[in-house]
Amino acid sequence: MKRDDHRTALNNFKRIHAGIEISIGRFFARKELTAAQGHILLYILARPQQRLCSTELHRTLGLSRATVSELLKKLREKGFITFYTAPEDERQKQIVPTTKALDLKLPLDRLATQTEKQIFAGFSPQEMETLLCFQMRILENLNNKEDNCNGNRSQSDTAV
Repeated sequence: MKRDDHRTALNNFKRIHAGIEISIGRFFARKELTAAQGHILLYILARPQQRLCSTELHRTLGLSRATVSELLKKLREKGFITFYTAPEDERQKQIVPTTKALDLKLPLDRLATQTEKQIFAGFSPQEMETLLCFQMRILENLNNKEDNCNGNRSQSDTAV
């Protein structure tokens, strides 16, 4: 693969991400939410029976603790979530969606389905499987890079 191909692929990722953000962002803007706030809210609403805390959002979504904290603060201020002290650990605050948030679940589910259909129109099941494999490899490569930057050296770094 040529160097230009790498740059084109990275540029395509940026354009895809921006397109998704714009598409979904329009809906969230009508609800006075940013795309990032909406993304967190979608995650919370998709797990109604699960006890969620900010640490799980940080780990699962790959966002910094500060970003998660700020997004949750805004969602609470806008009346979409509330916090309860976890009975098993008073230091943990459970995130619970409010009625206002729960009222958005059905429209958000419809939006997600519509967006997925638009984005993946014409993809065969085999193509989707291949795409997911490529995405996982990219994410693993990025995680390895993060490990290397944090002082953890991989075998390839030590080979001479």
